Amino acid sequence: MRQRLESARAAALFDTYGACLTTHQQEAYRLVYDEDWSLSEVAALLGVSRAAAGDLVTRATRQLLRLETALGMVAMRNERAHLLRALVREIGRAEPAAVRAELVKTVQALAALEGLEPDV
Repeated sequence: MRQRLESARAAALFDTYGACLTTHQQEAYRLVYDEDWSLSEVAALLGVSRAAAGDLVTRATRQLLRLETALGMVAMRNERAHLLRALVREIGRAEPAAVRAELVKTVQALAALEGLEPDV
């Protein structure tokens, strides 16, 4: 039975580790998770059986999950995003306004490094 990931988690894993997959795995995974294609549709496009398409997606998913277990890059990015959101909440309470303005600049720079959009 193929493990189905929640779409945001699937996207984060692929964005982080997708380059480690074969070209066929990348394509099959992207079609299933990004485009919501069925395995039959993926199989027809790739010229393989439905079972082979399922195997591609399963192997890709397992590989991405193994990489995340070993490296934890997605979890670390999520934790940094959580900490940035907490910092943004605290900045709203900072006084005087000049200090708050400098803190906002710093958070915006940190968020840009992370590829995030802070709500500051």
